[in-house]
Amino acid sequence: MEAKPVKKTTKRKAPAPPPAPSLNMYRRIAVTFIAVTFLTLAVVVYLSFSRATIHIIPEARAVSTTLVVDVVGTPVEETDVVGTVVSNIFEQASESVLSNDSVKSVDAKAGGVVTIFNNSSGSQPLVATTRLLSPEGILFRIDDGVTVPAKGSVSVTAHADVVGAAGDIGPTRFTIPGLNASLQALIYAESAEAFTGGVIGVRVVEQDDLDLAAAQLEGEMLEAAKETLRLQAGGSYTGEAFFTEVLEKLSDTPPGTEASSVNISLKLKVVAVFYQKEDLFALAQWKLYEQMAKGMEAAAVSADSMVVTVDNYDLELQIANVSVTLEGDATLSPTNKLLDKQQFVGRSAVEVKTVLESSDAIKSVNITFTPFWLRRLPTLKDHIKIVIE
Repeated sequence: MEAKPVKKTTKRKAPAPPPAPSLNMYRRIAVTFIAVTFLTLAVVVYLSFSRATIHIIPEARAVSTTLVVDVVGTPVEETDVVGTVVSNIFEQASESVLSNDSVKSVDAKAGGVVTIFNNSSGSQPLVATTRLLSPEGILFRIDDGVTVPAKGSVSVTAHADVVGAAGDIGPTRFTIPGLNASLQALIYAESAEAFTGGVIGVRVVEQDDLDLAAAQLEGEMLEAAKETLRLQAGGSYTGEAFFTEVLEKLSDTPPGTEASSVNISLKLKVVAVFYQKEDLFALAQWKLYEQMAKGMEAAAVSADSMVVTVDNYDLELQIANVSVTLEGDATLSPTNKLLDKQQFVGRSAVEVKTVLESSDAIKSVNITFTPFWLRRLPTLKDHIKIVIE
């Protein structure tokens, strides 16, 4: 038998263990983890603390409304306001001093006081209108007759012989041309003060003067009548409106008369409508809001800004129709869709300003950030604040 060959067995070597991670790898992993953590923290901080405030200065628009309201004792309609109507007759006369706005210059005779001296040995009688002549040749006449005693003097008023500014002369010495030449040197006149009145202002009454005087008197009468009518109405009303009717107007000074004052008498019928102001204001305010565009609200509107006038009244039924006018400003409302914060999320300040300032309801926009170096608005709309200033 042949011997079988013997197989050689080879021992396999065990695989070498993997190399241990290097220190640099651990460092990279640590740095990457720290960076990711830092970025995550930065994002959280940004989202938590970033804030933006949009400051808006709106463009106010004038708005007004007018409505007619019934003032009645017992309201039955939504447009009725509780109130009452009273009336009375008032009479008064008054003198009104006219202004100098329409004074006209008129020539007149200048006048003044002269002292007549008599240096002769006998008294000298002088009749009224005795002539006095100034060195410039301007003639004057004394107003009253006088007798000048010998070696004495007497004072008397004198006026220019003709009208005009020529008679306004300063202090001077006058001769008396009616005396003979020898007496003129002994008997003469002197003025210590200037003569005036050659030109005077004359006030001529015009129709406008009478109308103004009547209007002033009517205003005074109305103020006095208000107290009387308030007592007459009684009650605790917070609003009132008055209507006046001139029943009679008289004057003793017709137009064209020269006068410095006029006398006017009036007979007035005054009607008073008393109501609750807050109720009337509520109706007017609601009407004003109806006229405003959506997204606008009223500003600077108060009950004191209402203008109430009496249109019609019935004293027997105690009913009055009044016209109410209310004015104010319409400004941007916080609920305006233009101010929806969602549209500003993540946008730049320039973009937001451009969008808002394109509206004619906004005058200007300013945006502030926290922290201050941010240039874009937060991505959370709750971190955006809108302030209408």
